[in-house]
Amino acid sequence: MDDTTRLTNDQSIKLFIQRDYSEGTAVKFQERCPNELAGKIDPNEFTEIIREINAIFADAETLSCKTFMENCCACLTGYLILLCMPTHYEKCVKRAAKYITEKNDNVLNPRGIFMVDPMEKGLRCPFLIREIVIYIQNPSRLPTYASYLCVIALCIATVLQAIIHQQIYFLNQRIGMRIRNALSAAIYKHLLAINTVALYKTTAAQTINLVANDASKFEEFCVFSHALLLGPLEAAVMFGLIWFNIGLPTLFGYAVLVLLVPVQLIFSRLFSRFRKATLTCTDKRVQTINELVNGCQIIKMYNWEKAMEQRVHEIRERELSHIFKSSCLRSINVALFVTSLLLTSLATFGTSWLMGRTLFPEDIFATVAYFAMVRTSVTVLMPLDIEKLSEARVSAQRIDQFMRLNILSNKCEEVEKENGDHAIIMEDASFSWKESCCLSSLNLKIKHGTLVGVKGAIGAGKSTLLAAILGEINLVSGQLRKYTDSISYAPQLPWIFADTIRANILLGKPMDEERYKNVIKACCLDIDLQNFGEVGDLLMIGDKGINLSGGQKARISLARSLYANADLYLLDDPLAAVDPKVAKQIFDECIGPNSFLRGKTRILVTHQIHFLVEADQTILLTNGHIEELHIEQPVENQPSNDTPETDLSNDTSKTDLSSDTSETDSANDKETDWTLKTATTDMNPIVTTETSVDGTIKWSVWLQLFTSPPLRWFGFFLMIILMCGAEALYDYTNRWLALWSSKSDDQQKSAYYAYVYLGLTFGTLAVILVRTGFIFFIMLRGSTHFHNRMLSGILYTSLRFFESNPSGRILNRASKDQQVLDESLPLALIDSTQNLLMTVGSIIIIGTTNPWVLLVLIPLVPIVLWIRRFYIRSSRQLKRLESVTRSPMYALFSSSLDGLTSIRAFKVQADFVNMFMERIDTNSRAYFILVAASRWFGLRLDLMTSVVTLVTAILAVALRNQIDPSAAALSLSYCITLTGLFQWGIRQSAEAENYMTSAERVHEYGQLVPESHRNSSESDILIQPPDDWPSRGIIEFKNYTFRYRSELDSVLKNINLRIESKEKIGVIGRTVMLSGIFPMILLFLAQTFYVALFNFPTYAYVYERDWIS
Repeated sequence: MDDTTRLTNDQSIKLFIQRDYSEGTAVKFQERCPNELAGKIDPNEFTEIIREINAIFADAETLSCKTFMENCCACLTGYLILLCMPTHYEKCVKRAAKYITEKNDNVLNPRGIFMVDPMEKGLRCPFLIREIVIYIQNPSRLPTYASYLCVIALCIATVLQAIIHQQIYFLNQRIGMRIRNALSAAIYKHLLAINTVALYKTTAAQTINLVANDASKFEEFCVFSHALLLGPLEAAVMFGLIWFNIGLPTLFGYAVLVLLVPVQLIFSRLFSRFRKATLTCTDKRVQTINELVNGCQIIKMYNWEKAMEQRVHEIRERELSHIFKSSCLRSINVALFVTSLLLTSLATFGTSWLMGRTLFPEDIFATVAYFAMVRTSVTVLMPLDIEKLSEARVSAQRIDQFMRLNILSNKCEEVEKENGDHAIIMEDASFSWKESCCLSSLNLKIKHGTLVGVKGAIGAGKSTLLAAILGEINLVSGQLRKYTDSISYAPQLPWIFADTIRANILLGKPMDEERYKNVIKACCLDIDLQNFGEVGDLLMIGDKGINLSGGQKARISLARSLYANADLYLLDDPLAAVDPKVAKQIFDECIGPNSFLRGKTRILVTHQIHFLVEADQTILLTNGHIEELHIEQPVENQPSNDTPETDLSNDTSKTDLSSDTSETDSANDKETDWTLKTATTDMNPIVTTETSVDGTIKWSVWLQLFTSPPLRWFGFFLMIILMCGAEALYDYTNRWLALWSSKSDDQQKSAYYAYVYLGLTFGTLAVILVRTGFIFFIMLRGSTHFHNRMLSGILYTSLRFFESNPSGRILNRASKDQQVLDESLPLALIDSTQNLLMTVGSIIIIGTTNPWVLLVLIPLVPIVLWIRRFYIRSSRQLKRLESVTRSPMYALFSSSLDGLTSIRAFKVQADFVNMFMERIDTNSRAYFILVAASRWFGLRLDLMTSVVTLVTAILAVALRNQIDPSAAALSLSYCITLTGLFQWGIRQSAEAENYMTSAERVHEYGQLVPESHRNSSESDILIQPPDDWPSRGIIEFKNYTFRYRSELDSVLKNINLRIESKEKIGVIGRTVMLSGIFPMILLFLAQTFYVALFNFPTYAYVYERDWIS
């Protein structure tokens, strides 16, 4: 028995945290840990996790995907596996709130206590400030020791509030991460079960956006979800305390806060409306980029880059218009938050002035401190959570709409193989994709172990017949019975995913060396593997098999089908992409009566009807109807709707296939030389590993973001002026209130102070509104500039880029990273600049009141900067790792959509779900540590500001005879707001730098090297062709050598060829002879070459793609 099972739960938790900290993946952890412990490995162990963060930070910038994923906190994310169990999917999607309650009882109960506790600690702070100010104003009203006890209590309250504050948000973020991961897994699992007809209602871009954006909205909502309960509760309690201080004017101050509630409700509806419109445009934009990536060869062949660029720009402009409207609402929200304290103070103390009351410093700033607490809950957290809730509701509707797509309902009857002589029986069966039937009244019986050939004209329903057997289309009437235990399928369009050739063939099945070698030889892949050199079948394949020829993809797909060892094989025209000689060999070795599949039931769809002579049964399809034809009938006398080309192949095959036997024999001799590679890896893989940049974000990236067109440097400096001016005006307004309260009773009644305060308050509101809106404008222009540069980089770079980067990786930057640039980064920058400027203003106010406080900043500032540097180095790298590990999730989405029929045919849905959950787990490890590290950082910053509060309070009491009571009250009220303000500003600045990794990734694609001919200016052309060129053309190769990539050997060597004007040239050769490379060379899709211009004596480099079709 394992040691773990002999220990109690708590001991087991400690064991895994302390000893198994370097455990591999969460899957391994799941195997070693009992199920009842797996969900408890990080229940409320915030202190344990914080303790482990130091080990992460010790590695700093040396963190890498490999070392981090193998050595860091895998055990802490073990709950991901449990959360993705099927019993929780529906709860997650349909009733998210109920799911949170049911799955997190052990978290929600202490969380409720934590929500109330910091509020109670916070309530003490204004009360203690009031007592301290009373003592400063009149020492006789309170004993000296009691004043110092108040100072100590104030410090303890701020420390406890800081600790519990970090705990609340840590628990909230963990719940949010759980929901996001469970929703992502639910979406992917449902994707694998969606009916093929229903699948047309969605796209790869939409499903990726559901995971990249929509699922994350639930997480964002959870972070501040406690505010919906805490805000009203706190406001009610504060009302009584403020009323105790100042009485009736409290109503007017609260009236301002009450007016903000309907404003937020209106904003939430507008946010929801703009969010829907934004997501619609985002889906279209990402889908267009997805089409661009998938059709890159066609786009470049027809020189459609400009048209595609314009199309994306038009969608992007519509998307930007909705984002800008949302940004305007956020600008108003930010302005109301910053000035809400001024507005409530104006309403409260303005009413007191109108009532003729005297303003006392201890009452004013205790009241301001209470209002500051209410402001955070009512004007920050509640509006933010309402905004996130409205966005989450939109995302829930989108996810629910996706989850309501019909799943595959197979109405056919599956019977055990031993129960009949036939493998397939159709009785008057009709099938349809949508409303009308595409296959009608089919009556068919296929015996076990027979070869059945299916032929017919294009569009006759051959592939649809195989889809019907697979259960991919709807059975409208009749019966379909399958007497098979397993089915193997080779689709007409081969499904190849980004991995090694071996992985594509095995498809998750264990390696059987003997069978594997036989399959390789039968599919004529041994020669190809020899040509790949030492790497052999471990060659990395690009996304969709972009670095393979059509014949190679078809043979790998066929090899996968053969290796599956099924009862029924459905082969959809696997011979179409290979030359006649290879087709003959594959048929004889794989499909024919004496082939590798002899004794198996085979249904072969083909246009090469000369192979059907050896079939046991032949089916002719015509407009969705079938007629059974037997092999005894001569092929020439059977009716055929095949194209003339396929008929010609029947005559030519007899001569072609019998010729050049020496070449075939030599090829067969080479086959015996191939051996299975066991330890070799691809040293030059075409699919490059996505890497993350080490170190700090380059200043050039920051500057390009802030100085983008149209305002450039003018906009940057104007933004700096507005930020500094707004903060100066805000602090001066508060200082004016302190000055007003320090005056005598007669002076306070003067209208001068009241009107100046009124003007300063509304002036501050206007300036902050302009400042925030301008920052959003600058950031959106910068993100658009980065997006356009990225789009241009992707469009005009060479095909080598698309070969080495899976589509999911590209879509990750076009969706999630761009969304961070559009929405998350501006908010983080505004928060950080606003809070840091308010921190500077607070320190200035405190310093002017008591300069001795500034002495404590001498040691604190270097410590804070060191801690920030310590944190940012690792958090930035963690953020990069999180971004890098996110790409494989999206790549798997895209690949699974392409191969959905194959995945279901081979019944490997569970394997792919597990693969996706492993990728979620890998991504969550970096994210989970990033969240914990953020709380680690925030806690230490709060403790630093508690030191400032302690020193300020002590000096205020000790130097009471030298300090004006109103100034002391103002400085103390600034101190308690500094506790949360400073750490939030520093953390948001670090978060903004982390978000800048997304800008860095988008910027990286903007720096892609264009195709070589696009770098050529007119001066590079040796001879300018006439305006009417090319009226005639001669293409000439002289000693031309070509290689696919610079690190590979040449595949064409010293080609000398001259093609005269109006000549018709045919290029032939075996599949491995690279005959298809010539069109790519002519269209500049491979490498540049020199074109001989008619009537010119020398050779000129001319971009002629516009004139070639």
